[in-house]
Amino acid sequence: MSEKTITRRQFLMYSAVAAGGLVALGGGAALLDQARRQQTITQDDIPAEPGSLDEQTRVTLAAMVAAYVGTGNGGTNHYAPFFDWQAVNVPEQRRRFTLFARTLNLAANDLSDTSYAAAPLDVRRAILRDGMGVVMPDSVWFDPQSATAEPDEDDALWLEFNRHIIVEMVKIFLQTNALIMLGYNFWPGQPAGLDEYTTPIEQTRGS
Repeated sequence: MSEKTITRRQFLMYSAVAAGGLVALGGGAALLDQARRQQTITQDDIPAEPGSLDEQTRVTLAAMVAAYVGTGNGGTNHYAPFFDWQAVNVPEQRRRFTLFARTLNLAANDLSDTSYAAAPLDVRRAILRDGMGVVMPDSVWFDPQSATAEPDEDDALWLEFNRHIIVEMVKIFLQTNALIMLGYNFWPGQPAGLDEYTTPIEQTRGS
């Protein structure tokens, strides 16, 4: 694999490894063999029931959001409560989040020999852009009406990640950070401190 490059099919191979799968996808036997030699296959410990996310999954998802949103665009702390709530309350989401995070870590390890959260920004964005087909907000190709590439129906796991994780992240982005990028100081519902008001109270009262 060339440096900092990943295809959708390769991303699915990493997913198979993260899930403990031993069936090669599209000629991925060498990748799976390498993972077995490095003892990175996680076997069958992907959680099946709703519940709290483990710390590594939370950190990885936070790094994914940060790579997508960028810096200085309103922050990313408001995504974590959404992931946490869904993991506890929405069937299958904890499993999806965990498997997706492990897939990101396997891809980052192969591309930059580190975890996804510790990988350089260009690696983290390349995995999203090339492996998941995510169009970045700062790209000339970004279209809020079709924020992610149209998946092939036969890529069931990729489609599951896309529909239940990527699309949900983009929805939050469009309702929050995107407004900051458009020039607003806050998005609807965001707490605003008194120091952000620019008109003194005295000027709003009758003399």
